Amino acid sequence: MWMAAGHLVMSCNNAVFVELLEFLLSELAKNANISTTRTYIQCLGAITYVVVTFCCQQLKCTLV
Repeated sequence: MWMAAGHLVMSCNNAVFVELLEFLLSELAKNANISTTRTYIQCLGAITYVVVTFCCQQLKCTLV
């Protein structure tokens, strides 16, 4: 699931991206059980990795 979330971020618009993050953070706050908490953290990590990587690539292109 977490890898799919990371790939989804690259193809979604800003509204879907914000909705996804709000959902993950709200579900994480509920802390239902350790398994789902771990999954939500992995999803947020994958999304963060993809976004930071994309931003770094864009900065490199802008600065060069």
